[in-house]
Amino acid sequence: MPTFRKPVSTMEKLYVVFDRLRPPFANQFVVEGRGRIDHAALRDAVARAADANPGCRLRMTGHLAQRAWVPGPAPRVTVVRDAIWDGRSDDGAPFLDARLDSDGPTCEVQLIESGERSFLIFRSLHAVMDGLGTLLWAHEVLRALRGEAPVGHPSAITDSELAAGVHAAPLVLPPGDALSATGRADAVTSGNDFRWRRITIDEPADVPLLATLAVTIAAEARRHGEGTVRFNIPADLRGLRKEERTTGNAVGTLFLEVGPDATIAAVADELRARLRARDHARFPANYERLRWLPLGALQALIARGFATEHARGRHAFTGTLTFMGAIDAASLAAPGLTPTGAFFVPPMADQGCFVACWRFGRSLDVTLSMPRVLASRGRFEALHARLVEAIGGRAASMTA
Repeated sequence: MPTFRKPVSTMEKLYVVFDRLRPPFANQFVVEGRGRIDHAALRDAVARAADANPGCRLRMTGHLAQRAWVPGPAPRVTVVRDAIWDGRSDDGAPFLDARLDSDGPTCEVQLIESGERSFLIFRSLHAVMDGLGTLLWAHEVLRALRGEAPVGHPSAITDSELAAGVHAAPLVLPPGDALSATGRADAVTSGNDFRWRRITIDEPADVPLLATLAVTIAAEARRHGEGTVRFNIPADLRGLRKEERTTGNAVGTLFLEVGPDATIAAVADELRARLRARDHARFPANYERLRWLPLGALQALIARGFATEHARGRHAFTGTLTFMGAIDAASLAAPGLTPTGAFFVPPMADQGCFVACWRFGRSLDVTLSMPRVLASRGRFEALHARLVEAIGGRAASMTA
């Protein structure tokens, strides 16, 4: 088998910088369940999955535009016994702050044992994987635990290569004029302090999910001021080249503006139309040239940009919204673990709110996160309550 080598894309280079500014900038997929997984069996399964999925064991090498991902340290396996964590928020979860590094390891599997419950957490540095890639890798480890053969995701294709030839017109980056979902920040930097909370709704309302979230958050943003409300909607590019099986970053971006009179139906229609037109398969005109910027210069530029956004109370986008799909418990089961839930803890940067959604069986999980400088004075709780009201429906039972 040829040695794996994948160019570090412009977006991945940005994610390396985000990790330096706010470590860890990582995807974290959590399977919650009853029982205990054998520790030796887990270590063996992680090793076997890594053999078929090179994207989980990488390190960065090279300089400027010649940076690349090459084989590196194997995923770390960490067991935390007697933890006091309910899987509902960042409270009691210092293990989620464990560093991942572009020099490796870039991925980790954590087994958190808390009373009769276990949490199996698949963590990836966002610079090497996106959320779906993390889920694909998690399935490979679970297959290995069940004694099944891996599928394998050997491709080294990049995001821009996936989208090549789809559109001639480039993506136009938005100005920094969007409102925050919760008003002005208390300071110009987050101080690496973020907050997240998980919402589980047993019987979610039958509504277009992302459109409902967008309209609800837009209304909350305009309680704090007048202006543009814009969302970053990551959308998967893998469907454009189905023969390329990759765990790497393979998403494009839709920027969605929501006006003060926008309806849920109209926003849902716009999202569907733009996805059908593959609008997410566009990249900025200077996308590849940005790879030539030194990491230090890029870090200074981004840090200054974040501080300016907080100082002005205006941002490139109000928040990021993503729906990660639906899954059943059987596909997450493994010897010693009976799944009772699953959710994503999104990567956090010094930007606006991040809302990640996921269906597990009939229930819906929504994780809301943001820098604490935007979450103070009851603002986080107010947004949280409005999201529950919008997507919960009358018959829902909600825990948070």
